[in-house]
Amino acid sequence: MNTSLGRLLGRAAALLAAIALAACGGGGAAEPTLTQANLLVNTLQVAVGVATFADGSRGLNVVSTFRQPNGLSATLVNTPSLTGPFTVTAPAGGSCPGSSFIAGLIGRAYLAGFAELDGSFHPAGASGTDAGTHTISGSAQTAPGAAVPCTSLGEGGGVFAYGITLQNATVDQTANVSPKYFYPQPLFGLALQSANPYVGGPPAYPNVRTGTYPTGFVGFPQGFLTFALGPPPAGSYALNVLVPAANASSANFSAAAAISAPGGLPAFAAPPAVTEDANGGGGLTVAFTAPAGVTESVIDIVDLGPNAASGAPPNGAAPIYYTLIAHGGGPQVVTLPPNLGPVSANGTGSPSLLPGDDYVVTVIGTNYPLFEAGPPGNLQPSPTIAGSNGQADITFSPSAGNRTVVGYAARARAAR
Repeated sequence: MNTSLGRLLGRAAALLAAIALAACGGGGAAEPTLTQANLLVNTLQVAVGVATFADGSRGLNVVSTFRQPNGLSATLVNTPSLTGPFTVTAPAGGSCPGSSFIAGLIGRAYLAGFAELDGSFHPAGASGTDAGTHTISGSAQTAPGAAVPCTSLGEGGGVFAYGITLQNATVDQTANVSPKYFYPQPLFGLALQSANPYVGGPPAYPNVRTGTYPTGFVGFPQGFLTFALGPPPAGSYALNVLVPAANASSANFSAAAAISAPGGLPAFAAPPAVTEDANGGGGLTVAFTAPAGVTESVIDIVDLGPNAASGAPPNGAAPIYYTLIAHGGGPQVVTLPPNLGPVSANGTGSPSLLPGDDYVVTVIGTNYPLFEAGPPGNLQPSPTIAGSNGQADITFSPSAGNRTVVGYAARARAAR
C-alpha cells in the first residue's frame, strides 16, 4: 500500500497480475485463459544511511523502491525483511493482536506488530520477534482468525513505489491512503517519534485537495523509514521481499546496500525560523541553515487543525501537508505561498494555514535526491536513491511553528 497516486493508478495493473497468479493452473472450459504475470520484470532497490535525529542521536535510514517497468508499484502485497550488522535492541513487547482480521473491521487487515496512531495496538517502539536479532521484518498476511507473528513492520508493512509503508492491500482492496498508514518515525524510538508523519504536499508535490484525487488521499510518500537503533554499523545490508502467490510459486526479490561512512550528516544547530504571512493567505517564510554535507533540504509543514484554545471552527481537512524544496548547504530561505489549501467546488483555493490552526515545520536535510526520486514526478523503474558516498544519509531539524511536535509516546498516553 504505497500512498502515491502512482500506486493507486497502478493498482489495476498489479491486481491483474495477482489475479493471474491466483488463477494459474485452474483449468476448466468456463474459465478464461490467463497468463501468469512476469513479476521478475519488476525492480527492487535499497539504499541505507545514517539518520541524525533532532536531539543529535543517530539511527538507521532505509530508502527503497519496488517498481514495475512503468515506474508504478510492483505489487499490492509483499512482506519485507532487512538484515544487517545491527542488533535490534528494542523490546519484544507483549500486546500484539492475535489475529489479522477481527469482527467489526469488515475484513481489513489488523496491523500486527504495530500501533495505530491513537496508541490502541502494539507499541510502535517494540519489535516483536525481531528483538535481539539482526533482522527487521514484516509479517505475512494470514487467513482470517489465524495468529500473526508480531514483528517490527507488522502485517501492513510492504515495499512499494517509494519506501516501506503500512499499505499492504487488504482483502477488500481498500485504498489505505490516510495518515495512519504512514509509520510514525523513527521506529523503536518512542521518545523521538511523532504522530505527524512525513508526507509530501504542495507546492513541491501536486495539491491533492482539489477534488481530483481519491477521497482521503493526503499526499505522497517521501521514501525513507528511520529506526532508532543507535549509530548504524558499517557493513552490508540486504533487503528481501517475498511476494505471495496462489497456485504458483511465490516470488523472492533481494537488493543490497552498504554503509561505509558511519558518521552521517551533522545535526541542525537550531530549529528553522518561521515568519507568518500577514496578508491573510496563510503563507509562511522559513529560514534555516543546512548542515555541512546536505545537498537537498525538504521542508515539511503540517497544518494540524485549530488549537482548542483559539476558538476557531474545526478544520475538517486537517491534517494538511505542504512541502518546500531547497538545494545546497548553508543559509536558506523558502516560502510557502498563500492560498494553497483545499480547493472548493468552484475552484477557489483556501488559505494555506487557517487562522487559529496549529502547525509544525520540520526541515529534513539529505545527501541524496529525496524529492527527485519519488512519485509522481519520477516513474523510472530504478531512480537514484543514494548520494555521492553511496549512502542515503538524512538529518532532521528540531520542529518549529506555533506548536512543537508532540512525542508519539505522549500522544498515545493521551489517547487512552
